[in-house]
Amino acid sequence: MATAPVHQIADSGFYAVCSWDAVNDAIARPEDFSSNLTATMTYQPGGEVGTFEMEGLGGKSHVLATADEPAHTVHRKALLPQLAAKRIRAFEPFIAETAERLWNANMRDGRIEWMSAVANRLPMMIVGRIIGVPDTDTDKLVRWGYGATQVVEGLVSQDQLNAAGIAVMELAGYITEQFRQAAADPQDNLLGDLAVACASGEMEELTAQAMMIILFSAGGESTASLIGSAAWILATRPDIQQQVREQPELLGAFLEEVLRYEPPFRGHYRHVVRDTTLCGVDLPADSRLLLLWGAANRDPATSTIPIDSDWTVPAERVTSRSGRACTSASEPHLPGWRPGS
Repeated sequence: MATAPVHQIADSGFYAVCSWDAVNDAIARPEDFSSNLTATMTYQPGGEVGTFEMEGLGGKSHVLATADEPAHTVHRKALLPQLAAKRIRAFEPFIAETAERLWNANMRDGRIEWMSAVANRLPMMIVGRIIGVPDTDTDKLVRWGYGATQVVEGLVSQDQLNAAGIAVMELAGYITEQFRQAAADPQDNLLGDLAVACASGEMEELTAQAMMIILFSAGGESTASLIGSAAWILATRPDIQQQVREQPELLGAFLEEVLRYEPPFRGHYRHVVRDTTLCGVDLPADSRLLLLWGAANRDPATSTIPIDSDWTVPAERVTSRSGRACTSASEPHLPGWRPGS
């Protein structure tokens, strides 16, 4: 990291960005590095790194985290009424009851398979409620949503890409039908809000549907990964578990430290808009960066790597958009999300 904070991955057009300074520099220069997801890496037989091309710069499929300004702000503003912290807190009774039900239904002889039983399902059930789809659709949404995220996992095989493509198509078909129903009879949920925005001409239908695909896939998966990592740390670090049990008010600080130590996303891509340099490395236009959040947040030059340190005072961490919060940032901090509560 100290000698090569930015380095080319094999002979591909992708560059890994590892250090704190390099990642922060990249996200602070949107004029040079677009958030648009224009390609992802693939892993070819024999170990070669390939490129899976997606829609080019400025395309309509780039929404939320993969959108540049001013579109990013427009998309985020459309979600905020339903995803505001106050609105999310209103779901607390449902979250607590559902978490307890999933826990009790899947506990066997004092043991539980945490991810499949609770962590993968609970976030999607919350996302489904917020968006406005039936609770009975949770299992297939989990399958489609988590399958769709494979395309941005970093290195994926052709088989994984094929499976992800099928998942995206099936999820898109489901969302199209749900959107059609919402347009005919808008309710007080995210589907209803977006249907009204499309009817008034404020937003294109394709953009609204792409936003819902992102929420079902990345939104559910990221929260599942976070509470999965949190549960793993609590299970393997009884000292930290005891601290949280004795001082429940530390839960927020603990989750912030988990975000630093084990970020839900391995990394995000950036498209190099024009010939430029990053940390002294020349980058040609139309090459891509892979910003590695975990590496940056563990950079020994700027942070204390082990979680053994005073995690009750969360360290500064780098995020995908400097100074901007995730639209679902309040979800994991609710009492109903406590692993093993």
